Amino acid sequence: MCMLEKLYTLSSHIKEHKNSLSKVSDEIRSTLKIPDDEAVIEKQLTFSLSKLRVNNSVCAVDSGFIDQHMHGVDIVMVKSVAVNFIYENSKLIAHSYLPSRFPNIVLEFKTGLDDHEANLFKSLVRLKYELTTAIDSIIKFNPKVLLIDGSLLPIPSDKPNKESELYSLYLEVIEIYKKLFSLCSEKEILLFGVIKDTRSKKFVDLYNVNGTNDTMFLDTLLKKGERTFTMKYSTTLTPALKDLEGASEKVCVFYIKCNSQEFPLRIEYYNAKQVNEQTDLSDITNTIYSICAINPDYAYPPPLIEADLCAAILPEEADKLASIHSLSGEVLRPLRRDSRLFR
Repeated sequence: MCMLEKLYTLSSHIKEHKNSLSKVSDEIRSTLKIPDDEAVIEKQLTFSLSKLRVNNSVCAVDSGFIDQHMHGVDIVMVKSVAVNFIYENSKLIAHSYLPSRFPNIVLEFKTGLDDHEANLFKSLVRLKYELTTAIDSIIKFNPKVLLIDGSLLPIPSDKPNKESELYSLYLEVIEIYKKLFSLCSEKEILLFGVIKDTRSKKFVDLYNVNGTNDTMFLDTLLKKGERTFTMKYSTTLTPALKDLEGASEKVCVFYIKCNSQEFPLRIEYYNAKQVNEQTDLSDITNTIYSICAINPDYAYPPPLIEADLCAAILPEEADKLASIHSLSGEVLRPLRRDSRLFR
């Protein structure tokens, strides 16, 4: 079978899979089936969303980073930025940046890490600076809504062993998480984590749908302008979630579909009041939907788009890290796989 035939077979398989998911979704919608699971907060399958006029300050935080693995040392370059948009009748009337529109790069390094620790170091450094910027943005802008690019919580692999050289850095990141959640509770800030491309399977696991992920499945279940029921982020506390001392139990998850051309967005929300099935979440969910749907052609919050552009590592900045070999007098040497003269 030639490559073209294989691609045709693949495309046919994808179409069949989508049709299969559509049939499953039609059955679920016709029966209004709600999973009997402790993670499910609301007892309704889908909810219609309403566009509200955005009339407040919306702050978004993102970070960009690159890393360099060399013999004996791991280096991470990161820059983090907060963008504050002020809206009036959903129209942008003012904006500002922290620390600036073109933030400086921070460089951190560690020696003697194994491969797993090297990846963990990169993740912890990014979280440290991104979450610190989020806290600083609250102090400077006092926004009504704070958006984080990505999840609001650490993943299990973010926690090193207590004997690891990175454990103190991990504890520092956990304390920053706690401070962020505390500030949002104190100032009544709506804190959202917006995940544009997720491979999560929380919803497909609830419905025992195989061979897919949440966004593929929910793309067939949800209609434009709808959201799923809300569910708890997790009912099983990983070691990293336990270290947050209850904060993770106040994070919930739902998906929204802003238009028919794009897959649903995964939204995580921190609710200081710890949501339950009696809580009316319409104001919360309509708020994030209204922000995400400002641009009808690209369902993603404009402040996060701007933050992503400002935090991106530019080619000339990346070149500086690539030149460290010559700057070190060849004391620092790249890995063989990164320096071979042939493929």
